[in-house]
Amino acid sequence: MVAELDRLWGERAHSAAVDSAVALGTRAAEQHPSSYDITWRLARAYWRKGDLATENAQRQALYGAARRQAQLASTLAPQRVEGHCYYGLTTGDYGGTLSVVRAVLERIASTFEREITRAYEIDRDFDNGAPMLALGRYYFKLPWPKRDLAASRRYLEELRQRHPSVLLGRVYLAETDYALGDDAAARRELEYVLSHDPLPDRGVEEGDIKSDAQQQLQQWFGRTATPG
Repeated sequence: MVAELDRLWGERAHSAAVDSAVALGTRAAEQHPSSYDITWRLARAYWRKGDLATENAQRQALYGAARRQAQLASTLAPQRVEGHCYYGLTTGDYGGTLSVVRAVLERIASTFEREITRAYEIDRDFDNGAPMLALGRYYFKLPWPKRDLAASRRYLEELRQRHPSVLLGRVYLAETDYALGDDAAARRELEYVLSHDPLPDRGVEEGDIKSDAQQQLQQWFGRTATPG
């Protein structure tokens, strides 16, 4: 079952594969309710199904289901990274479907930060550095006065050092650099993205990354290439 769930995850660009993963994971979890390896993979499948949903109510329900499975996984094996990482990520996306007041009441930000920080402490390199990517973006996106651009840059530069081919991290780092007033650094990151292709296992997450980089270069600097 675990091998099949991983195979289906590799086909997550297709909604049919995601539906199959949720169905298989649900059956497997019913048969093996204490299986950590099934539980966190079911959380991952629900998370992706939420990404593919078009209505906010559907996304909220699916991210909520993902979050519950990830939370369970984090209690089944608290020393392992997957449960904490997906608990944080699913909490963040679930929070994005809520009103500001409800997100505050449900302590979305503090749960996200706690779980992703724990994932970082266990294995910062999990899933091509997902904990570093998430923390770097989190500190950038926080509203004033909690926003911390120095922390954002620190995590994203660490990600670049350890996983240089994660292009989304470079786009995020460019945004942080630009917010800090470092135009030259921001331009370098975006031009790197334009000259490289996503890793094969990140095609779903980074399929439009070059157009994003081009848009930022045009918006910030009025061109898509460094003058010769």
